[in-house]
Amino acid sequence: MFVLIMLLALILPNSTMSTIESFRGMRLLSTLLSDSRKNAVQGLATEVERYRANTGGYPASLSAMALVSGYEHVKAFVATPSINYDSASLADTTWNFTRALVAGVDLRYSSFSAFESSNTCGSGAFNVATSWCGSSTSGDWYKTETRNFFLTETVQARNRLNQTLLKFVAYFNVNGAFPSASLTAGATGNLATLVSASGNASTCSTQYNLSGIPLGCEDLYSYWGGTVWYGYISATNITLMVKTPFTYASGTYSGSGEYIAVQMQF
Repeated sequence: MFVLIMLLALILPNSTMSTIESFRGMRLLSTLLSDSRKNAVQGLATEVERYRANTGGYPASLSAMALVSGYEHVKAFVATPSINYDSASLADTTWNFTRALVAGVDLRYSSFSAFESSNTCGSGAFNVATSWCGSSTSGDWYKTETRNFFLTETVQARNRLNQTLLKFVAYFNVNGAFPSASLTAGATGNLATLVSASGNASTCSTQYNLSGIPLGCEDLYSYWGGTVWYGYISATNITLMVKTPFTYASGTYSGSGEYIAVQMQF
């Protein structure tokens, strides 16, 4: 009996210490995984926004984004355990828009599908809710929506058109008329075509000339890289117009894109 007591005295402390060390190890591992998820979500959030700013839309997937030149470094973030991504096309009372989500889900508490189905700031899942927020207790997440940028980008695009319009006004002040640029009164033409520019917004890199008006790439192409239209109404009345990538969800213009135009008439 004495020997058994001595053996238990020797074994039990070791067993207790082993349990404590195991618990500490699990806590350390959990902390490292949590930090890794957080860093990955932060890094991917920055790159997803940069991708949208450069292309006008969110990536189809994180792996697809990692294959695009200039985004190869996101592969390390994508490989982080429990990192997920999703995007969805939605509509509110005014606009069609796209929503994207990067989430590092703690799989001890939730799956990614369950994470998307929950909504802490409204009702409905990620891909249908008018407003959606993830649970902070189930992981780290970043949500972005194209509608967040509609107003800011529209203002920037209009300012860009106004800068181009000032060049035409300067021409008018010298010549007493706006240039027809080979257009008849009431006609509209593509500025890039009118100056014989080749390529597109992404390949444009030089200055052009329209009847003596110096035009750069920022004049020939819209903020989003689309066409800038020159409307020659008359020698004293012109317009500049671009189409935005934003489309209306309902009403008379349902499914149609928003246009921005500036006009000058003397």
